[in-house]
Amino acid sequence: MLVDYQAEVGFAIITVGWPGSSVVFVDDPKQAEGVKAEAGGEVCFVGVKNTLTLDGDILRRARFPMGRRVAEYAVGPLTVNIYAEPWPSYRWTPSVDTSRINSVCSKLTQLKVRVGGPANLFRQIFDELNTRALKLLAEAGVDKWVEETATLCALSALGLTPIAPLLLDEGVEEVYLDRPGALCYLDQTRYGRLWYPYVVGRYTLQRLGLYTELSVSGALSYASNSVKGYIQTGKLSLRVSVDSEPLAADGGSCVIRKLYHSKWTLDQLIRNGTLSAEVAALLVGAVRTGYSLLVCGLPRSGKTTLCNAILEHLPAEWRKLYIEDVLETESPSAEDRVVRYSTDSGFNTDKLLEVTKSLHRSPDLVFVGELQTKQQTLAAAMLMAVGIPCIQTVHATSLEGLLNRWRNIYGMRLDIRSPLLAVFIDHREGRRVVRKVVYTKFSENSGMESLTIYSDGAIDRLRLAEGGLEGAYIEGVRALGLTELPS
Repeated sequence: MLVDYQAEVGFAIITVGWPGSSVVFVDDPKQAEGVKAEAGGEVCFVGVKNTLTLDGDILRRARFPMGRRVAEYAVGPLTVNIYAEPWPSYRWTPSVDTSRINSVCSKLTQLKVRVGGPANLFRQIFDELNTRALKLLAEAGVDKWVEETATLCALSALGLTPIAPLLLDEGVEEVYLDRPGALCYLDQTRYGRLWYPYVVGRYTLQRLGLYTELSVSGALSYASNSVKGYIQTGKLSLRVSVDSEPLAADGGSCVIRKLYHSKWTLDQLIRNGTLSAEVAALLVGAVRTGYSLLVCGLPRSGKTTLCNAILEHLPAEWRKLYIEDVLETESPSAEDRVVRYSTDSGFNTDKLLEVTKSLHRSPDLVFVGELQTKQQTLAAAMLMAVGIPCIQTVHATSLEGLLNRWRNIYGMRLDIRSPLLAVFIDHREGRRVVRKVVYTKFSENSGMESLTIYSDGAIDRLRLAEGGLEGAYIEGVRALGLTELPS
């Protein structure tokens, strides 16, 4: 619901969570003076113009004025409000009585959770807490927003109450916790980068580091100051990157990327304006007829989202291998001929090794997420050199910049038999847009040939024919069931 007025806000004292991890809404954060958090605990106080966090025995303050409210929507038992300039921000308040939520949170913190083995310990712990929360909420007579409330309670019991709403909200894409004492901020799908009234505490960063360690085999230490992991539970899909001291010199840092259970289809991306139906047909048809795709863009530009949508339209009989550091592709169903490999550093393997081994795994197509090094790029080029169609993602904003990195920094000379399409996608005004598609072919003798087939408008039909892509385009139209396209 869109609104256009200056909000008149006055909070009664409302608490969400348990004493060791809670958010308290107050008229004036000075009401927090003299309050002590539990040992190892954290309390976030949110007022109309200020916010502060009791981080154990440390009091952290920040100014947080409200701007003009521009949107309001529900996230389970919470109401989210978006505020515009001069202080673009994201705020939430409970829309239900919190006494039963707080009671369930406190009871969950007293439970002993049994785990079945060392694999993905965090998922086992979270799913058990979530199941117990559902039972306790039923006993308390809660009958509205039950699933969302249970997830909120489980996150709170794990000491993550201040950021729990952000993990619940599918409109939030990424959460930034730069250091203890810094204001948290986030990226919202429609409204872009917004401040969030939480002054980051040490304990939340430490807990996120621990939970990431429990999800992978890595560990934070003085020898290894960083850990990156994929936290997947029955309710959450997160990519979490945590840095600790002394690398993160100001006390630690964390970035949380949301990986949504609800995927974007090609139809949705077309309706959203990410790409046109004819570009979708070209990309799908190209892969189906043996071309490889190199999907290029900056972080958060939507590279993997586009790849996921394209993968859904490839022949069902194909055997597909997905190779990623942190899994961002969709979980396959029982009838999908898909094998996914996670090359997280803690699993005693790497992307180069798995890409090389894929030659002996009889794939019809290989998806490689994030070509980050010379070795990974060479391994992917090797697959294409033997004619195996690939879809790959890479950080680049132009073909010239990418080739400069490959040739002048990596010192690579590529001989790729199968031609490929380089697809460039970026984030514009809160919307992801495919802005260019370039036909590219490499050879040892002739170097590189390239034709821009599409650039911020319509497909160039003459260049489509010149590149021999008309058949691929027609196959894509057929595969997508499209009939009304520009001639």
